Amino acid sequence: MTFMICPRCSRELEDGRCPLCGGLFMPSCSQCGNMLVFEEVDYNGINMLRCGVCSNETDFEIRSLSSQSELS
Repeated sequence: MTFMICPRCSRELEDGRCPLCGGLFMPSCSQCGNMLVFEEVDYNGINMLRCGVCSNETDFEIRSLSSQSELS
């Protein structure tokens, strides 16, 4: 599961980045804060995310990474 539309300006994202506002958007687990390890799972034909750290399957956020320090 990937995010396809920018939550700021509603443009289509290209590799997670918005061509209009320049924002980089990534999923984040709201339970443990993980932003790196996710699994795609198939529940009866529906692709969903599962956190690879705490196995959360239901509660995610979209985080905007705006500075270089947030990327590393």
